[in-house]
Amino acid sequence: MTNQEKIIQARDKIKRDRALRVEFKAKEKEAEKQNESSFKFPDERKEPLYGKVPQALLRDSKIEPGPKVLWGLVHTYAEMKDLKGIPTAFMSARTGMGNLGMSIWTIWRWIKILKNNGWAKIEKQGQGKPNIVHLYSRKRG
Repeated sequence: MTNQEKIIQARDKIKRDRALRVEFKAKEKEAEKQNESSFKFPDERKEPLYGKVPQALLRDSKIEPGPKVLWGLVHTYAEMKDLKGIPTAFMSARTGMGNLGMSIWTIWRWIKILKNNGWAKIEKQGQGKPNIVHLYSRKRG
């Protein structure tokens, strides 16, 4: 593919993106006029819009608030929204660092606290891939 073809493809993509934005804004304005709050932008990632934290973890006095917040954040990346099974998420410490505004060492310390207290299991994949985090809704021995 030549540079000229790449430029043409990039321009076409920009035009399509602009057209989609205009269409979404028009639909949003129409919904506002009709007092409908049901219009939503399409969610491409299909991620939960919330993170649940088990009450037992929230009430665990041995664990400081930071790891509890991290547990909830990791849950937002899990495919399973409920706490019936074992929610599993793919998340790197850098993602947690960016979302929570903490240092990577703090995130790792919090992960270690959750792991050592039986609230999470971490599988490192290596090679720059995110870790696999298994969240437990009940403390594991």
